[in-house]
Amino acid sequence: MGELMGRAVQRVSHEHREMAAERLRAAAGDGLISIDELDRRLGTAFLAVTFADLDAVTVDLPPAPLEVVAAAASRRVLRLAVSNGSVSRFGEWEVPGEIELQLEHATSTLDFRVSEVPATGVHINVQAFRSRVRLLVLPGTYVDLGSLGRHRSTVADRHGRAGSSRELHAVRLTGDIRGGSLRVLRRPYQLF
Repeated sequence: MGELMGRAVQRVSHEHREMAAERLRAAAGDGLISIDELDRRLGTAFLAVTFADLDAVTVDLPPAPLEVVAAAASRRVLRLAVSNGSVSRFGEWEVPGEIELQLEHATSTLDFRVSEVPATGVHINVQAFRSRVRLLVLPGTYVDLGSLGRHRSTVADRHGRAGSSRELHAVRLTGDIRGGSLRVLRRPYQLF
């Protein structure tokens, strides 16, 4: 009971509000709620501060299909581009459904150990030239490197496991690395 109460008072992000809005739109499309009710509930959802606020407008609806959740998460794209420098995300940060990583003579570290990865996972499109990329993930996280192009580059995930890119919270990489390296490091989160 305390655990459920704790979630109810936790603050929601833009992604949580958008997922609730997609769920409401799907319900209106299925004839479960009227257009007027949709407008009223959407207004409340976009002003939500806590999970309790979101639950108030979605509690009487069936669970959202994974496709609706995926559509909401995949709309957000984070573009990280640098030449002759570095770009990193450490600690707690808002992980979108898609990241465009463009590097030239640069380094990048993306830390996924603390932040909440969308349930449908994150897709990273890498375009790196003579650059170094490090991904920090928790042990057991599935990282799909199968569609990543490697041209005179080193790609390493020493403790990776077999799995499917459709797994929840998976990290999927596409694009090309030319004359550089990509390492997946699987370490528990430690404060420095």
